Amino acid sequence: MDGDTSAFRYQGREYRARFLMLDTPETVKEHTKVMPIGHMASNYTKDRLEHAHRLEIAFDRGPHVDEYGRLLVYVYVDGHDLAEELLARGYAIVRYVKAPNDTNARKYQHIQAKARRDKKGVWKIRNYVLLKHGSDYRYNESFE
Repeated sequence: MDGDTSAFRYQGREYRARFLMLDTPETVKEHTKVMPIGHMASNYTKDRLEHAHRLEIAFDRGPHVDEYGRLLVYVYVDGHDLAEELLARGYAIVRYVKAPNDTNARKYQHIQAKARRDKKGVWKIRNYVLLKHGSDYRYNESFE
């Protein structure tokens, strides 16, 4: 679907899933322009999922479904955490950290900090990622 949301088929049923604590630039949001780096994030996720030998999803300690009926999951591709890969490449930011679904928050923030220092992906575009408050980042939606 995009870089942080996907659909999975399991036992003949399709499930929509939102990746926990991850936000990628928009590519398919209605009434929203495609954001810079969005297609890179979306294509990376799609490629990793389509070419995986083994896919695993895992839930955290909190709610398993969001207000839109999507599963809230960690996604592992051939044993690798897809969120870590997206964060390391600067294709995503850590966002929507809500206890108790926050087990990987510190690890993700550490990976994000390195991508930011190295100016990868979204971090290489000045003023594209803004600090909302504390350590909560968000995309500058007016960025062109």
